[in-house]
Amino acid sequence: MANNKPQPIDEDLLGPEAEVDLTADSGEEVYDFSGIEAPKPVPEGTYFASIVAAQAAMSKNNLPKIALRWKIEEGEHAGRTITDDWSFAPDALQFTKQRLQNLGLGSFKGSRAALADQLHGMTANIRVVTRQGTQIDPATGELYPPRNNVSSIRAAGGGSLG
Repeated sequence: MANNKPQPIDEDLLGPEAEVDLTADSGEEVYDFSGIEAPKPVPEGTYFASIVAAQAAMSKNNLPKIALRWKIEEGEHAGRTITDDWSFAPDALQFTKQRLQNLGLGSFKGSRAALADQLHGMTANIRVVTRQGTQIDPATGELYPPRNNVSSIRAAGGGSLG
């Protein structure tokens, strides 16, 4: 039977500020993340990336979407991931269709789940921008940190970003 217990985090990844207590009463590792900063966004630019996760989901406002995770495949930031949501709300369908056209799927017909399955593994050149947080984190009382967004997509080897 497979061991589903999470493995301890490599202390070198956490940096010198993080403390790992391996002597907790329960015998399980205890992690202190209080000294860990949120990951910094990747610099704005165009990156060759693949879709490593795609799932039909619902937004916080209960609107249909596909939640994507892109992984940068080349260059200094290879391995970094960026999340991207494609809305299926009526007023966003033109935007979503443009993205599908840019990937060669403009005539797709089917469910969001079927589309998510088809998107998984596709590659493209993505234009990444950084957006400043606009909402307050209730835990800290501060704005959420900046995060990356995918502003446009072009099929790998295709025409201009749009």
